[in-house]
Amino acid sequence: MTRRSPSKHNTITGTVMPDRGDRYGGFFQSLADGLGDTITSEGGSWGLTRTWLRASSGYRGIYYQAAFRQVGVVVKLYIDTTRRDVNALIFDGLLTHRNLIELGIGESLRWERLDNYRACRVASIRPGSIDDDRLTLDDTQGWMATRLKKFRSVFEPFLIEVA
Repeated sequence: MTRRSPSKHNTITGTVMPDRGDRYGGFFQSLADGLGDTITSEGGSWGLTRTWLRASSGYRGIYYQAAFRQVGVVVKLYIDTTRRDVNALIFDGLLTHRNLIELGIGESLRWERLDNYRACRVASIRPGSIDDDRLTLDDTQGWMATRLKKFRSVFEPFLIEVA
């Protein structure tokens, strides 16, 4: 049985600060609620320790994901069909459209073929942490929602071609 760490009491303000799992759970549930039907989320329930939200692209093994990672806040297209060769073919097909995809997204993306791993990914990254203040987290949530919608609308026609 996994034991949750207790919430912490802030002795200066007298408020109870939720533990990290609660913050992640609340953040991603709010993000999913705000996206509504624009991005269909998978899983239905959000665990309190989950540090990401994953949404289907409509293709098996290809997902849109918003996450907190060590490098910062990430929105990505994640390709893992369980076959390394298929993942690489899909990634390489998308890569041929890199300029159009980045123009549609509005920024340069991190393209990671990950030849030593099974999966591939294309990501947008910015600084951020679940430990940021409320105002910054609200901004991060808006950024994630906007990026997820852009990823879906921009990648979809190219996925039809390569997936």
